[in-house]
Amino acid sequence: MKMTMTLEPKRSIQWQMARQIGVEGAVFHFLSSYKKDSSFLTYKNLKFLQEELAKEDLDFSISEGDPLPLTKTKLGLAGRDKEIAIYCDFIRILGDLGIPTVCYNFMAGLNWARTETSKKIRGGALSSGFRYEDMEQTEIDTQGVRLTTTLVWNNLYYFLDKVLPVAEQAGVNLSLHPDDPPIENFYNLKRIISSPDAYRRIFRDFPSDRNTMTFCQSNIKLMDVDIYDLAEEFGKQRKISFVHFRDIEGDKYNFHETFHDDGPTDMNKMMKIYQKFSNNAFIRPDHVPTLVGEDNTNYGYNMLGRLYAIGYMKGLMDNT
Repeated sequence: MKMTMTLEPKRSIQWQMARQIGVEGAVFHFLSSYKKDSSFLTYKNLKFLQEELAKEDLDFSISEGDPLPLTKTKLGLAGRDKEIAIYCDFIRILGDLGIPTVCYNFMAGLNWARTETSKKIRGGALSSGFRYEDMEQTEIDTQGVRLTTTLVWNNLYYFLDKVLPVAEQAGVNLSLHPDDPPIENFYNLKRIISSPDAYRRIFRDFPSDRNTMTFCQSNIKLMDVDIYDLAEEFGKQRKISFVHFRDIEGDKYNFHETFHDDGPTDMNKMMKIYQKFSNNAFIRPDHVPTLVGEDNTNYGYNMLGRLYAIGYMKGLMDNT
């Protein structure tokens, strides 16, 4: 598998540090850049970014998250065709640049949620967590749309009908991330990518090699399944194009992130499964604790915790 790390889409010392510790590819989030400048998602800009990365011997491997707001698309509102058209143009640019994978989600109304960001774990490190009963608001703004499970499924199918043929033509994997947390009835929202059956349905109804998944390990574990069997199932189908490697304690209504080497999951076993069916897939550490001396503002993605996680992950990879 190819080791990657989430990096800022501008040159920084973290680029060099990532390469020094054995990271091969960069994962970028573009939404903030797009909000600052809606003309950011051009071939010229992304080509420049790719060339700058190459100077540090890093590949541009993954675009993760929405590169532009897809609110209308996920809610099924007028104007979604314009959003989808921009998204398709973005996919074509990735294809032209040889960037193989885009990780996306379909959480309508609200992205991933945490209710705690400074839970003390081993040695006083700070971790993020979630308790359903601690959510500050019980009604999420859906711009007047009454979301139903059927409506969200229809919106996802509408999106895939438009985008998947473009991804096939461009040679880009659409890698669907599960809901975080995977709670189907999330206050007034409806979540649909909250079970293995949801993936089985999507893979059945859209039988394309470019229709893949991001195996976000802890979210899938929170679906109350045998995570090892599930990784084998989707691995054998060559559907895992990207892995978010992390661990948690608790259940989907009450959990917190752990150090990668201090949770209940057999991480060595998981890595062996991924390596067995990797098929040139990508992997990155996810949601690391904040270590002493670090600012917790960017919780889950501070550098010291990720350095530790990557060292641990590379040790597991060498052991397979």
